[in-house]
Amino acid sequence: GEEPSLAEVLLGCVRVLAKNGANAAKLLANDGAARLVSAMEAHVASGEPTLQEQGCLAIEALAAAGEGACNALRDAGAEAAIEGARGDIVNERNKTYPDRALTALSPPS
Repeated sequence: GEEPSLAEVLLGCVRVLAKNGANAAKLLANDGAARLVSAMEAHVASGEPTLQEQGCLAIEALAAAGEGACNALRDAGAEAAIEGARGDIVNERNKTYPDRALTALSPPS
């Protein structure tokens, strides 16, 4: 399996790159959403809170690319991955990340 620290760095890169809409589309292409979700799920309850934080922030950033991005992330199981991450995040300041990611994924009302 992949090193958690490598996955964490990659998720951090996704978060930064996703701020550009064209990049977000490229990151989600070729099952990108599923890969992101599986990286988070592979490390649930593994003592890797920073990886889970980066995953939530990456989902939040990707979701900002619009409805298509949100749908791809939801279809890949992002909401379950975010809920799984919630239990791993110990830093009080960062416990808002799952809610931020879920809010970003929510369809506009």
